[in-house]
Amino acid sequence: MEASDAFRLLTINAAVMFVTDASGRMVRQNDPERSAAPLMHFSGCETGNLFLLRSDISAPVAQQISALVALEPPFAELGARPLFLDRYRELLGLDTPVPERSFAQIHQLPRGLSFEHHAIIVKQGTAEGNKLFAELKRHGLPAAWRAMGFADVSHLWEPWCVALVRGDIAAIAFAARLGEGGAEIGVATLPAFRGRKLAPAVTAGWSSLPQLVTRALFYSTTRDNTASQHVIARLGLPLVGVSVRLG
Repeated sequence: MEASDAFRLLTINAAVMFVTDASGRMVRQNDPERSAAPLMHFSGCETGNLFLLRSDISAPVAQQISALVALEPPFAELGARPLFLDRYRELLGLDTPVPERSFAQIHQLPRGLSFEHHAIIVKQGTAEGNKLFAELKRHGLPAAWRAMGFADVSHLWEPWCVALVRGDIAAIAFAARLGEGGAEIGVATLPAFRGRKLAPAVTAGWSSLPQLVTRALFYSTTRDNTASQHVIARLGLPLVGVSVRLG
């Protein structure tokens, strides 16, 4: 990946992840549940860094943070830590350590991936997908998926696809974030089916959905998510950059 492409993709990713106001401040996260935005989002690659602040951060604090971000070296390496992270925390009024799960890595998900597997991939918008959706709408999601937090079909955030094993929905890929220029995948696999390489299979299936053909696709994960690290490795997803959220 060219360095200039990495920063362009990083900018698209930020626009996909958050809804901002006219001044570029974060109002909320760009998910169907309209989740609250963090106080600060900071991301970077070899050619530059970018940051977003929540809309309720005062102008004086924003000015001080902006001045410090301008002095940051490229925030690009896996495991990296922003030079002024502790000072950002002080300015934002955070008095507890930033949890490790706030650190993430952002990968490009190329369109039209293929991955050899034994599952049946059913995609939204196909005859099979429409039939499956109608059945789920009529009978509800299986109990195992409800236990995972998928209450009903409204939680199959479009566009989606699923991996079937012997007729059972074993893994789901969906649009965790969807914007005009890009989309961020969300993937879930039932505990009973983990370890069977279904996550990379359904991720590859999702990357081929026609609803996504004009968008840049992203696969992001926290540093300590070993299952997602395996998906990244198996599909060979190129690194775009790294990020950290505060608050």
